[in-house]
Amino acid sequence: MLSREQVLQAFADAGVASRQEPPDDGRPLAMEYPESADGEPVLEPDIEIDTATKAGIAGKAASREVLPLETFDASQWEGVAIEPRRWIAYNRIPQGEPGIMSGDGGTGKTKLALQLAAAIAAGLRDWVGGMVDAEGPVIVYSAEEKLKEMHRRIVDVLESRGLSFGDLQSRLRFICDCDDPVLGTCAGRNGVVQPTLSLLRLEKTVQAIRPAMVIVENAADVYNGSEIDRTNVTRFMRSILGRLTAPSEATVMLIQHPSVSGLTDGTGRSGSTGWNNSGRWRTNFTKLKDDEGDQRQLEIIKNNYGPTGEKILLRWERGVFVPEGSQAPLSRLAAEANVDELFLRLLDKFTAQGRDVRETTGSGYAPAAFEADPEAKAASVKARAFAASMARLFAAGHIVTVQGRRSKHIERAPQNV
Repeated sequence: MLSREQVLQAFADAGVASRQEPPDDGRPLAMEYPESADGEPVLEPDIEIDTATKAGIAGKAASREVLPLETFDASQWEGVAIEPRRWIAYNRIPQGEPGIMSGDGGTGKTKLALQLAAAIAAGLRDWVGGMVDAEGPVIVYSAEEKLKEMHRRIVDVLESRGLSFGDLQSRLRFICDCDDPVLGTCAGRNGVVQPTLSLLRLEKTVQAIRPAMVIVENAADVYNGSEIDRTNVTRFMRSILGRLTAPSEATVMLIQHPSVSGLTDGTGRSGSTGWNNSGRWRTNFTKLKDDEGDQRQLEIIKNNYGPTGEKILLRWERGVFVPEGSQAPLSRLAAEANVDELFLRLLDKFTAQGRDVRETTGSGYAPAAFEADPEAKAASVKARAFAASMARLFAAGHIVTVQGRRSKHIERAPQNV
């Protein structure tokens, strides 16, 4: 592709310096003037150039030196330790990758996403029965909900965890009520999806805040193109939304409504296969058929780096979604029950010793404190297992967070004492 400088130089060489210059509207210059199939640059409609100028520009493009691609020598990996896989939600959502949460309108996708956002921002370690493996800022970019509605929804999430807005540590940021929320548009002459000014502004925001996660809703409002155009859909997911992952290895969650066929077959798919293929992970959030209550199911449809097929049964309770029950095999249930029993036993022990523990990371983080206990060492139970146990016990109502004189800490729920 020709840069702005190359185009202007070609204009000057052709003796047309007095012609209108390409507009500087803030978009990436290399993407403003892509080349067509015949090698000519595709310019904006209001730039008129004659045949001689076109030939001069095309000649410059043809004369550019073609360099070989850079390769990496695998022998350099000799003795280099493999970097562990990092997750936002363990074995559900990988870190640093774009993906999709699909679900029909009114299912509760935004609320479920906000529950994850609050857990990451507040340093909690569980999300609907699974373990949260990340901590840091979260940006919620909504083209669907107003800021005052987000206020209502996040209050329910915080109250369900015994948290206040101060516990978010200024890490949860909302971008709502945008005049033009579109992040990728196909309005250009060549029909190739391009980043918009809103995308560039969001990218600058990501660079400044360096979030662990960016939640974008929803696909139909932020992508101005055909949903069945596989090439443009793939480019939108990987090249446009993918740009948001680079500054801080953030995970990007795009919330999407499924098509009629996606609703019918239960896959949650919409439009082209490009949506499913270009994202590295995808979950589908659905209402259970023939259920008149408040039950939902979160299914891990795609996971390039971990297991798929996990189905989490949830119910609506006091403004949030909580796990309805476990679908794990009996052997796993028995092992988890043993860890849960050890967690509660150590909680009682620490409480009796006046050593308060808490669910947020840092000094007094319960899983880390319990891992160091001799009883846990004898049983070979690590902090990761205790973190998963803590998530289950909170979900089951066996433990609660209470406000002490100086700080919040974990206690057994009163009915279970």
